[in-house]
Amino acid sequence: MRTLFKGGTVVSGQGTRPGDVLVEGVTISAVGTDLSADGAQIVDCAGKLLFPGFIDAHTHFDLAVAGTVTADDFATGSRAALRGGTTTVIDYAAPDKGETLAYGLAKWREKAAGRRGSGKRRKKPPREHGQEERTGSGDGDAAREWEEE
Repeated sequence: MRTLFKGGTVVSGQGTRPGDVLVEGVTISAVGTDLSADGAQIVDCAGKLLFPGFIDAHTHFDLAVAGTVTADDFATGSRAALRGGTTTVIDYAAPDKGETLAYGLAKWREKAAGRRGSGKRRKKPPREHGQEERTGSGDGDAAREWEEE
């Protein structure tokens, strides 16, 4: 089945723009303007936002907590997210007590790039990602780091 979402506002990592989204089965096959598709069901999206994919703003990939490590690393979690239509994740980067924010963020970026991990798997994830970071452990160091930047 082909569905053409026509005349909406496409929202992506590059911003928003007028456009159309063509879906074939469960796959986004085209994003653009003035798209046409013979035999497709047309959905009028005037005045609507079109998100080709979606964002999960709080994931826990390869996170050591309570004496264990979460089930998914960036590669497996990314594949699972993609299967569900999520194309971007923002993972929770948690520096360990005593680590600086900069070190914690660098460590998570290495995990996301497949260069560091819990040792289970180290494959690069196949989609966009970002990190949110815990900014304090109650000792006040995080506030000093922010002031130094």
